[in-house]
Amino acid sequence: MARITYKKISCALFLSLLGLSSNSYAMDATAFIKDLFTVAGGKAVDANEGKDLSKFMNARNCRGHYTWGEPYIKNPLIVSRMLFICKGNFALHYDPKNKMPISTSEIVALNGFHYINNNTPLNAKFMLDSTVPSRMQVSPEDYLNSIYTPVQLASVYNVRTQDLQSEPPQFIQHHFDFTNTVPMVRDNLANTIWQELENQVRVYSLKKDSVYITTGVIYLNGQNNGKLKKSEAVIPTHFYKIITDSFSLGTVSYIIPNKEIYTTKTKKLNDPKNAVMCNGGPCTLSNFIVPIQEVERLTQTEFYPDLAPETTVKVKLDPNEINKLERQKKERELEGQL
Repeated sequence: MARITYKKISCALFLSLLGLSSNSYAMDATAFIKDLFTVAGGKAVDANEGKDLSKFMNARNCRGHYTWGEPYIKNPLIVSRMLFICKGNFALHYDPKNKMPISTSEIVALNGFHYINNNTPLNAKFMLDSTVPSRMQVSPEDYLNSIYTPVQLASVYNVRTQDLQSEPPQFIQHHFDFTNTVPMVRDNLANTIWQELENQVRVYSLKKDSVYITTGVIYLNGQNNGKLKKSEAVIPTHFYKIITDSFSLGTVSYIIPNKEIYTTKTKKLNDPKNAVMCNGGPCTLSNFIVPIQEVERLTQTEFYPDLAPETTVKVKLDPNEINKLERQKKERELEGQL
């Protein structure tokens, strides 16, 4: 039996300090559906088009995206069918059978620039990835009348404003390709605590040279949350995010269930019986902190495999190490405001 416990570690939420969203449609699924069917996008992929996938079969395709080595997946069945896809400022492992990304890896660095935000006009829309056959991806119709919304694993809001001018248009569009999206429960997850987690990534990176982010899916005990109705893409039970400071080597990891989560911001639960509560009350991000080893165990993946053993120990020793003192101080300040 896989063990995931939601132990209460703090009493306050990490506020969305930057006012950013990990998914511009998370709060408004209607806008997503409207744009999907009324705004011209790129060329749709024909299921019979016969895309050449050989370029994605080389495990060393995206080595430049992994400073400490790409995640090493131990399940040979998954590796045998997995696609290794490079997307500008992030790389992803993709499972064409489940029609889902397995994980994305990105290096988030501010370096004197600002991040784009919800007020930044983006000439990009959620659409099929033109390099992968459509039969291997979710369908736009999957999200009609659904409790799920498409959420980017590698968030476009981790992109710096300078990249809008210096990079080609597809640099932004890659984040909206369906190969980079997962079906996440919209209400009380995608539009609340997951946004806060995405915001936290940017809060961390504001004062760091670079932060390594790995985000992925979990099918706990080999189970799933069912399939999307049109494409039959397999819905993950959980999501994880690993945040590592490249300088101090401090790491914090999270595993969050793909369910409604009761927080202090929750006004209404659509499915109270299946909603997640923590110690009988509202949850905070700290309730979902786990050791990185727990993520490795549940995903059968070794993260940062190129690190020397003595460095690996520092990275994986303490799940609370990254910004620990600073975070504790901030939480005490927030508690005093409640």
